[in-house]
Amino acid sequence: MRRLSCANGADRGIQHWYPLERHQISDRMELAVNTQNGNLVLRHRDLTVAGTGLDLSISSFYNSEPLYGGWTLSHGQDVGLDTSFDDIVIFEGPSGYCEVFDEEEDGSFTAPSGVNAEL
Repeated sequence: MRRLSCANGADRGIQHWYPLERHQISDRMELAVNTQNGNLVLRHRDLTVAGTGLDLSISSFYNSEPLYGGWTLSHGQDVGLDTSFDDIVIFEGPSGYCEVFDEEEDGSFTAPSGVNAEL
């Protein structure tokens, strides 16, 4: 299984605060270019099912970033938590982005700025 790394600070994937130039290619495919680092992201909506509460949406993403680029899936082994470090946990997101949560002395984790999530 391929593991992502947040160490190089590359803004891979799609986050609402990334400076992205977006283009709709079709009703199921979007192209986005990060204007800060040049990373190209393709998003293909593979499946969308309307639900009575939340909808189910499965997408595949391509990141052009050379070291950790390639295709990922919004569900499955490409999304998860990397707990292999002593004082941080890395969340690997569906579009290829990753966020580092710092562990506090009491064992809780602090979310990165702009991330509305708790561990």
